[in-house]
Amino acid sequence: MSSARSEAANCELPVLRKTLRLCEDALSAVSIRPGADVADRLVKAFVAKATRTLKAIILLYERGLCEEAQSLVRILFELHVNCSMVILMLHQDMTDACRRLLDSVMLAKIKQQRATHLRGLEAAPGAPSRQVMEKKEGAIASRYTPGECEALGKHGFSGKNMEQRCRTLDKRGGGTGFSDTYNVVYRNFSRNVHSTDIVESLLNVDPPLVSARAGDLVESRDQVACDVVLTIALSMVDALNREFGLGLDSRLTEVRRLRMRAASQ
Repeated sequence: MSSARSEAANCELPVLRKTLRLCEDALSAVSIRPGADVADRLVKAFVAKATRTLKAIILLYERGLCEEAQSLVRILFELHVNCSMVILMLHQDMTDACRRLLDSVMLAKIKQQRATHLRGLEAAPGAPSRQVMEKKEGAIASRYTPGECEALGKHGFSGKNMEQRCRTLDKRGGGTGFSDTYNVVYRNFSRNVHSTDIVESLLNVDPPLVSARAGDLVESRDQVACDVVLTIALSMVDALNREFGLGLDSRLTEVRRLRMRAASQ
């Protein structure tokens, strides 16, 4: 079953490919604005990774690797949440949002190096010394309260875990459905990422053992996954289109109509 594409994936692939082209064109059309260059580059970096992830998802579906694609659907959703949080925070305070994002990245790198007792730094030309890294860590810590610094190091720039980010976006992000997608899709697909869902594995090697309607289960799973991918991709393009005035309204409408036609087949 894992070597053949499901009907749901077959039906959605043309829409997914068209959506990928739209994402790529939107990304190319983004111009870095004076006075917002750091913020714009950060947003563009998130969308660029999301676009590459979408391309990888399509490649997996084309080869019938639908279960493997679920791991990337989970990644795409996390990218969507993080990008949406960044945009929300940028609108509230651009300087603070950029600083928090860059500080959280540095804290994560320092934490990773400390876990290895900073071994190997001497082997990388130009790598900062232990003293330099500790000095940077101290400078970052001085900008926040101890609680804020701990949250930044544990959960990243937002200081919130994934579930909290979704709730925040549902309340203040101008959109809805983040928490529902987190509970229904993210949690379920996480079991596949961590290889703890034996049912998914059994569906591939012995479907009748799982259920007499194993085929229906796979179709339902893949339909939900494709719907989530399309919703995320179109939402990110829509956000870019509004933020940067890309003039992609008609193409967004076209893809949405194609999606509706595919869903009705």
